[in-house]
Amino acid sequence: MRRNGFTVVEACALAGLIGAGGAVVIVVEQPEPVRARPLQGVDRNESAFGTGFNAGRATARKIREEDALRGIGQSLTMWSEWNVGRYPLPSDLDRNDWTVAEQGRAKNTTANVFSSMVYQGLLIAEMFRSPLEVNENIREYVEYEVDEPRAAVDPVRALWDPGMREDFTSPEGGHISFAHPILDEARLDRWKGEGRPDEILVSARGPEIASADLHEGGVVTRYAQPGTLTNSVYRSEATMTPSWSGQAVLRDGSVRFFAQLYGDNAPALEPGAWPTLNRADADGAAVDAHDVLFYDEGSSGVPGGDLSGNRFLGIFTSAGDAASDFTAIWD
Repeated sequence: MRRNGFTVVEACALAGLIGAGGAVVIVVEQPEPVRARPLQGVDRNESAFGTGFNAGRATARKIREEDALRGIGQSLTMWSEWNVGRYPLPSDLDRNDWTVAEQGRAKNTTANVFSSMVYQGLLIAEMFRSPLEVNENIREYVEYEVDEPRAAVDPVRALWDPGMREDFTSPEGGHISFAHPILDEARLDRWKGEGRPDEILVSARGPEIASADLHEGGVVTRYAQPGTLTNSVYRSEATMTPSWSGQAVLRDGSVRFFAQLYGDNAPALEPGAWPTLNRADADGAAVDAHDVLFYDEGSSGVPGGDLSGNRFLGIFTSAGDAASDFTAIWD
């Protein structure tokens, strides 16, 4: 059964407008086809999408994605306020295994995390497919089942709909465009409402990184799949070289545009920059380096080095206690 009406976030926003004495204008937007074609020759700068009709559509889609991410961030904040400061963890919710058969923290996959938020009425499932998505195997989940979800172990007592899937590499396809931090034991303490305000909570999905090699002043990344669809929207007009850029919602609720794969768009030593990683270069020497968002540098450190700032974002089809228990999917 599909959920109708307002989500909690939408209802709160509407109540705020009415309480302020303002007039409410409801605009009905025509639904956009699920299959969005990639836009070629589009500048990767956040304020420049080229010219003409396609440029206007791309800008509108970017704004809609920003709104979706902001809504997800607000929902995470509300969840933490209701749950002693923690963001949703399916392993905490489904302790009786009524919803999925996986045990313990193996439940903490991307689809389970996001589906549990939908089940509580905070969001609608369609929000998790980005308006900028170009992978045709990622489709809106329009038949979310609130009442007795058939995919659950015990549909009567289930706590979310496991029919919402993340694995877009499977023949059945997936329903999710957005990545989140890995929820392994070492980094689980960041998945809560308190902490650095600029911590990334959810972002546009990114490419699989085969390696992140240090060089003077930065990091050189090598894609595992050079033809990844995550590069289809933003391109450099000067070189037409595919390169990732995307939006993310931070812990403070703001949505930030990232023009590169680094977790830090400022020089590493600039005051207020994100913590750098103490990694080993090709000669084994300790070097401070930027943190690459979609690459886990956990095995690239030096004895006694500092990798506490290491972020690793992805869409995860398996989960557990250790980072090795998580499987991220890419295209």
